[in-house]
Amino acid sequence: MESVEFGKPVGLAFSLKTIPPMTPEQKNELCAIFSQISNLAGRAASILGAKSPPEELKLEGEVSAPPKPRVLPKGWKTMTKEDRKVKRVESNSPMMIEIGSWHGRMAKTLWTVEEAVLLHEINPTPEEFEGMKIFYRATIEPKEIDYRRTTLLVHLRHWNSTELDKARRFVKGLQP
Repeated sequence: MESVEFGKPVGLAFSLKTIPPMTPEQKNELCAIFSQISNLAGRAASILGAKSPPEELKLEGEVSAPPKPRVLPKGWKTMTKEDRKVKRVESNSPMMIEIGSWHGRMAKTLWTVEEAVLLHEINPTPEEFEGMKIFYRATIEPKEIDYRRTTLLVHLRHWNSTELDKARRFVKGLQP
């Protein structure tokens, strides 16, 4: 396959000077969107066999997203199963905080390495995550038909086998 080189950006060149003043939350959201666009462009480029864009092709006034805090501790791949069950991650990601809230976890409660590794291996798509969020935030009555997992670890262990199917059926308007 022929190697693809990056050219000059087309249609994306703009200056952040033209954007009106924003709140810190709006700036963070904009940075997250730029980060997603950059990730998608990088994935597309790697599929096409392209090389990384040179530094001189950065957009004028480009703001890089703040670095993501490290979640899994160093050396997590070599930890024993017992250590993964008791050691905690360095920080929870926004997705981890959301999923934890479905099971009564406070945002400041750090996940175990075992839980974080399970989520890392699942690597849910945005559509899967949104469907699961709708399913787990819903009020299901009567309680006798509410078959959602009640603990985080069991939920993660069964995410791809049964929970995803239940969430999809629920989103489509069927009973859980």
